[in-house]
Amino acid sequence: MARRKGNYSCYERMFENLLRQKEVVYVATDENRRPVSRYGNIKNFDFIVHSSKCNYTIDLKGREFPQSMKPGRPGLKWQNWIKLEDINGLDFWHRIMGNNFSPLIVFAYKILKPDDIFLFWDLCNFEDNSFGLIAITLDDYKSSAKLRSEKWGAYSLKKADFLNAAKPLRFFIPEIAP
Repeated sequence: MARRKGNYSCYERMFENLLRQKEVVYVATDENRRPVSRYGNIKNFDFIVHSSKCNYTIDLKGREFPQSMKPGRPGLKWQNWIKLEDINGLDFWHRIMGNNFSPLIVFAYKILKPDDIFLFWDLCNFEDNSFGLIAITLDDYKSSAKLRSEKWGAYSLKKADFLNAAKPLRFFIPEIAP
């Protein structure tokens, strides 16, 4: 598999590197080449991943953990917002690709405080950073999602709902386990 070219985030590079290291079959998409249909531009997923458990269309979301480490503030943990276009895009592709592909949202948290490493089952070290990886099915996300920002079209789950529904990435892609 050839490496992707272009300006991809550290989160995408880390995830692709992890899949390559673990020899997980995948296809990376190019968000700059969105498909056009009679419904308009459709948001791409980031990866198609074939694991021993299932085939997935994956939308990868990178976040810092904790977010905003301003002096005197502990920082926000478990940020899990996504945009409506992400939800609609995964829904669209699920209808097109059918039940052979399960839509999955993977949150890759760049861990800023070393003590927080212990909050994650699945870790990936890449480019001098540690990332914690957790995932949630699109259906589980939608069942508890609340509008976070009408202006940005962003949705999120309450922390307790998110932690209850999200699972270590290895639950979905067992090949990534150490």
